[in-house]
Amino acid sequence: RAASHVLPGWTIDGFDQDDRALNILSEVPRFECLYAGDPARLPSDYDLIVLMHALEHIPSPIAMLELLAGKLAPGGHILVEVPDRVANPYDLLVADHVLHFDRESLRVVGSMSGLVPVEVSQGWVAKELSMVLARDGVPDKSTTPGEPLDPRRQVDWLGDVVHVAKAAAHRRPLCVFGSSIVGTWIASELPASPDCYIDEDPAKVGRTLDGVPIVAPAEAPAGATVILAVAPAVAASIAARLAPLDLSFVTLPTYPPA
Repeated sequence: RAASHVLPGWTIDGFDQDDRALNILSEVPRFECLYAGDPARLPSDYDLIVLMHALEHIPSPIAMLELLAGKLAPGGHILVEVPDRVANPYDLLVADHVLHFDRESLRVVGSMSGLVPVEVSQGWVAKELSMVLARDGVPDKSTTPGEPLDPRRQVDWLGDVVHVAKAAAHRRPLCVFGSSIVGTWIASELPASPDCYIDEDPAKVGRTLDGVPIVAPAEAPAGATVILAVAPAVAASIAARLAPLDLSFVTLPTYPPA
């Protein structure tokens, strides 16, 4: 749907492991074909191939990019979007992510596929890495300052988060901000369930998670202790935005860890 909106005049194909989404995709303007099963079946004339949160699920990313390189029309590009494991250490908890990229490792994978990483950015989307690959062009040679963050330090930081959350669990009412993977993980480590989850997604508010209600920020109990189950890169801005509410935010360990 997004591609149909931002690329007027383009036709769009899709690829997935099966065709269960065909009926929904068929309603997208200028959608033409859904290929399923084997990516080798794709034709070889694409101006743009987009892997949106796909490469981290693929055990052999270089081989996949090599295959897709053969599906590009002259002058075509591949756009890759993956989670940034440095910006969001909680991504290490996602069981079906078989790979966890930082900026340099993503660039290396792109280069080893035989394509040219003409852009590798941490700034296009918060907490994510964006890479544009082409057959030819000037490679993006900008560097990430300092040494890559050792993932073992990130794992240690996650352990520290659990310690702080458990220490705060006796302060009631207790709320966890976020009802996705991070929120459910933190709640699972607590000695008892939180009193509620806080979420800003209208589709989730009013529902329950493991029997615990999900409420909007303004509906949270007055004076509640709140654990921010969000990436460090956005935690401060969320706390600042909700500062007018009568909530007490738990101070999590400093990130990145020293």
